[in-house]
Amino acid sequence: EVLGKDWNPLDLKFKTEKQYHDDLVKILNSDTVREIRISKDNNPFEMEDEIYALEEPENNIHIAKDKLTLSQIGSSMNICVGSYGNYCENGNCRIIYFIENNQPVACLELQRRGKTEDKKDYKYALTQAKLRGNELVGYNHNMHSKVVAWCERHNVEIDTPDMLLREEEKAVEAELMHF
Repeated sequence: EVLGKDWNPLDLKFKTEKQYHDDLVKILNSDTVREIRISKDNNPFEMEDEIYALEEPENNIHIAKDKLTLSQIGSSMNICVGSYGNYCENGNCRIIYFIENNQPVACLELQRRGKTEDKKDYKYALTQAKLRGNELVGYNHNMHSKVVAWCERHNVEIDTPDMLLREEEKAVEAELMHF
């Protein structure tokens, strides 16, 4: 049973949005996951060749290539990326993850944004950047620096508030308070 023996629907009415999210993450991460490789062999949208150039195994930066990997990242980091299998399989997004001490520590969602000027390769935008428990990458200066450097090396556009440094976020909030 997906929800477990002790699940009570009455528990839902007193939960915050984050609690709902965390409960769903637990459910998704506890499911038995089929290992379906997300590659050009069985993906109708094909895993574009240029995506592999974004991997940097020497720097412990990898691309999730299957649903099992997504589930393992989600479970380890307590985030919902384990539910992104169909999006990745259909070519709607790609997941990049950073490893430290044999554990995923940052998870990035990329989306295609057209093609390069020569029309040979896709361009990508970073649309989410999460740490464990959905903490924003921007809240960790060290990881923020690594992600920014990676984006610069691969011409990935940063298009997410997840990369705002905490100081920048506070400045934006303060500015909005004056309206």
